[in-house]
Amino acid sequence: MGIGGWSDANSDLIPGLFNPQEHIEPLYNLLKNPIYHDYFVNRYADLMNSTFLPERTLAMEDSIYNEVLPEMPRQLERWGYGTVDEQMATFENYREALRDDFDVRANKERTHIKNGFGLNDKVEITLTCSPSGAGYIKISTLTIFDMPWNWDIF
Repeated sequence: MGIGGWSDANSDLIPGLFNPQEHIEPLYNLLKNPIYHDYFVNRYADLMNSTFLPERTLAMEDSIYNEVLPEMPRQLERWGYGTVDEQMATFENYREALRDDFDVRANKERTHIKNGFGLNDKVEITLTCSPSGAGYIKISTLTIFDMPWNWDIF
């Protein structure tokens, strides 16, 4: 989802952060502060490396899909239009579009934030501990328990 509704992975919404519009002005002003600016960029990277990884978002979508799928024919019979088969085909098409978006969004967003904030190329970091399972690492806003763990930072 983007500002004002749906946007796909190609929609670069970062430039909008630097437009002092009424609804975004507090964030616009916060981003002028170097400490907050750096926190925002680092937290964004943390979320892209954890919460919004394609393997995580796709797994969540699979879970929701598998829970909803058995109910879809009954839902479509009651509230839909056209035949259930036609509507299920549309549902599956929307699902594939969503999954395609989840699959590419992380890399696109990294490019958007890099360009929007004038950052250098990303740096890839791998975190490990020895022996395996011996502890955890706190880095930026994350605590990493499962290692090795790969992290892309700016």
